Amino acid sequence: MLGHPELFPGGLTPSTPSFQPPGRAADSSHRYEDDIAAAKALKLQVYRFSIGWPRVLPDGDPSNPNTKGVNYYNNLIDGLISSGIQPMVTMYHFDYPMAVLRANGTWAERTILEPFLAYADFLFKTFGDRVKLWTTINEPNYYCSTFALIEIPGLYTRKPGDDWKCVHNTILGHAMAYRLYEKHYRATQGGHIGGAALALWSRPNSTAWVDVEAAQRANEFSLGAMYHPLVYGEYPPSVRARVDYYSKLEGLSESRLPQFTAEEKHIVKGAADFLCFNAYFGTNMADGVHADRPRYGTMDSDRDAIEVGFQSTPGQMAGLFMRNDPYVLWEAPRWIYKNYKLPIFITENGWGDERPNTDGRRDSARAGYHSEYLHQLLRVMKEEGVPIMGYVAWSLIDTWEWSAQTGRRFGLVHVDYANGSLDRSLKESAWFFQYIGETRRVPKVEYRLGEAAAGAPATAAAGALVLLTLLLIDLANN
Repeated sequence: MLGHPELFPGGLTPSTPSFQPPGRAADSSHRYEDDIAAAKALKLQVYRFSIGWPRVLPDGDPSNPNTKGVNYYNNLIDGLISSGIQPMVTMYHFDYPMAVLRANGTWAERTILEPFLAYADFLFKTFGDRVKLWTTINEPNYYCSTFALIEIPGLYTRKPGDDWKCVHNTILGHAMAYRLYEKHYRATQGGHIGGAALALWSRPNSTAWVDVEAAQRANEFSLGAMYHPLVYGEYPPSVRARVDYYSKLEGLSESRLPQFTAEEKHIVKGAADFLCFNAYFGTNMADGVHADRPRYGTMDSDRDAIEVGFQSTPGQMAGLFMRNDPYVLWEAPRWIYKNYKLPIFITENGWGDERPNTDGRRDSARAGYHSEYLHQLLRVMKEEGVPIMGYVAWSLIDTWEWSAQTGRRFGLVHVDYANGSLDRSLKESAWFFQYIGETRRVPKVEYRLGEAAAGAPATAAAGALVLLTLLLIDLANN
């Protein structure tokens, strides 16, 4: 793995249930040329990938980089650009050097900020001449409520409020990296940096006002907690009030949600050129206190909103990520833009095929899935004037997933895990993405489960709409 040191995602140990080490996974580090060729064949414009912190800085020291890892990313970036594909880089996707963990602790500790900033500086210095689109930390709201709280014997024991401290530090880490770029690199490199979050979009379970408020709170606790500081320099009032209230009720001397100092507010406010979110489906929320509320509250229990189920849509299939909920790309962008007035980039959306004993290349439903989501995105652009910078499908190839390993196939490109060859081949849905790339139009395709292709380029064109989502906004003029 190009000199990967001892590494486990977010500090996980190999024995952590449900999260198994990936091994070579899809082996993209040695097959990146095949992946670039596949992206080019699909006529994609942007390829988003993360750089592994441990892969380029095994001990966290920028003066001692791993040459093999750096060369890999240089080759990947250069190959993408030469193929007419723009690289979009995520700095942190849940993996960091164990040396940093041992010396600086987790994201719940302020001491993580110094090595992260040094890492960000290394990335800008090494790759920034070619990378113009950056995101700092992937899904920090999800990471801090999940991975960051897994205890590591001898290294990390969870303490009350660590999830909110993690959120606070990821926001500071993002903002400090943004200011570093702004001061030293933007003038010469001309890139842009976005703040990210996972959008598990919340809808009221009923028309009752308490449920409407519960859904609003849930969105403020997930999306608002990440975006609000980047625009206004503080957490949403509802988040601050509720966490402060429960912290006092729990007998704590200070709130579990840290305060930004005056200096930090100055750093954080305005520290985003655009907002990114990853979205797959929404959930129904009802007002209420968690029955199993812990002694000390968490990000989930503090919001006093109970997840009661998912909205059922026509053509629903078994499998969590086979869920068809395209309205999330109508509702979430409207809410985000109404509150934060920044351009939006959908950095993940995709269909995870979990059908057993099927040929993963026969994925006609994938075209229908992306068609319905993209048409909602076009609608929010046209009817609400929401500026959408782009849309990135998760994922280019069938990946190794944290909780499903290779059993959940998101890829636009098939990877032969079954026979161990890891060979790449285009799936049945490839025509859909090629058609968009060639015509700048989104075919209207029905979302259904079947082996025959759902729709075809010749018949779909009559109902097509102009696709603007893959055109990048000139941020300098907005």
